[in-house]
Amino acid sequence: MSNKVLAISFKTANYNRSSICSIGLALYEDDKIKLNEEILVNPEEEFDEYSIKMHNINEEKIKNAKTFNKAWQSISYMIDKNTLVISPNASLDISVLIHACDKYNMIYPNFDYLCTWKLSNIVRQNEEDDLDEEIVYNTSSEEAYKCLNTYLNILKKSKYDTIEDLLKEFNIEKGVLFNKSYKPFGIKKQKHRREIDVEEIKLRTYDFENSHPFYKKTIVFTGTLRSMRRSEAMKKVNNVGGIGGYSVTKNTDYLVLGTQSIRKLNGKVKSSKHISAERLISQGKNLKIITEDDFLELVFNI
Repeated sequence: MSNKVLAISFKTANYNRSSICSIGLALYEDDKIKLNEEILVNPEEEFDEYSIKMHNINEEKIKNAKTFNKAWQSISYMIDKNTLVISPNASLDISVLIHACDKYNMIYPNFDYLCTWKLSNIVRQNEEDDLDEEIVYNTSSEEAYKCLNTYLNILKKSKYDTIEDLLKEFNIEKGVLFNKSYKPFGIKKQKHRREIDVEEIKLRTYDFENSHPFYKKTIVFTGTLRSMRRSEAMKKVNNVGGIGGYSVTKNTDYLVLGTQSIRKLNGKVKSSKHISAERLISQGKNLKIITEDDFLELVFNI
């Protein structure tokens, strides 16, 4: 078993994944649970009625709370090279963490992670033991505590001494979060599969040409590209030393405009990324909005 396991769960104030209002934690170390708590966070955004009904947190409860960038400072010390981070719903929680970091222009924390809901389902399909189901609680601290106990029960009821042995047996890869990107948790992809989802793109080390216009630049895409899938475009950016971004922030250098879906625009003329980019430009940010044709010329350095 990993030397230290930190279960984490987030609650948001509204549909925006960057609007964290609560962080639930459960820390397991030295064969015992050392911490289980909830940290309230000021999302600096309005709460919607649906979210309040789900977690019973509102503006009044967080009026004296720290913002996420300050609250995270009291958590980051728990995460080191020996820490395994687990979540009851990692695909959501990791996305929430990434969006919150982008919101405050923070460097992403670096850690390996697992999703206990997915892990329990994978193991349950291959074992006769009846492993505990994930249960959704009202508070983030309760969710984190349940997540940690699910993880411990999976190991206890399995025949494996370590989580590494269990993952190897079921051909599972840990997820990895690192600066400006991440690799999702799940069953290892078969080698014959050639398509790569955008979430699976990881920066590789090359002798990059530092004169390339995208070298060390953050490129964000909006809309559908006609020449290639977005995952392919992200790979091309990475291959020339650039960084693929997921949302427009102060760190964004280029926004590439694809074809916008009328349905997704929901009556708007421009996408939310496009609007955010124009707002940053009006504030003096050196951000360039380019077309897909411009992108192709730049990425191939024509």
